[in-house]
Amino acid sequence: MTVAAEWARLLDVLREVAPSTANSFRPPASPEAPARIEALTGTVWPSELREFFSLHDGQIDNSPAGGGSGELLPVQHLLSLDGVADWHAMSAEVWRELADADTDYYEGGYDGVCVQHPNAGSTAMMFLPSYIPIAELDAYAYFCDTRPGEHHGCVREFDKYSADSHGPAWSSISAMLAGVRTCITDSLPIGYWVPVIENGILFWEVVDNSQGP
Repeated sequence: MTVAAEWARLLDVLREVAPSTANSFRPPASPEAPARIEALTGTVWPSELREFFSLHDGQIDNSPAGGGSGELLPVQHLLSLDGVADWHAMSAEVWRELADADTDYYEGGYDGVCVQHPNAGSTAMMFLPSYIPIAELDAYAYFCDTRPGEHHGCVREFDKYSADSHGPAWSSISAMLAGVRTCITDSLPIGYWVPVIENGILFWEVVDNSQGP
């Protein structure tokens, strides 16, 4: 199923159970905007990533209905295209400075590490220019891995503590949208996060395992 079809199915569910979150997505930017931002990142985007950003331009901080926008992905807001460019540029700059300042640890510096990890899904323990963020909050992000290979286009997690050590969360953007929808309708977790709906807003809480089986 296409990204557009999965996005429409997800929005149908959100309108029914979490209308404030459904109303929190900005309308798409201009038709030329995704290509412009793709060029700024200096990497070729998978077709599903381009399609994804042709459908919306991130989330507003507070929905028109009031009460907050909620979170489509666990504890994160979808980025606008400008937010993608800004977060990508900032992260690449920070990690380049770090790696180039310690070539004993980061062999070959930033460019060397990039060369050593050419395949999507592999762990570089840093932010690579081929990582395109799609959602972020407090230096924790989901990104699309645009490197070639079996996992090309997968969606992964990045944070300032464990970097890109997490494996693929979803195989593609369309799989991510389908997975989030199923988690909402069937009350299933994403990792250790479970969906919660309150006052028409979707957010995520850590799974409570204290009760045991």
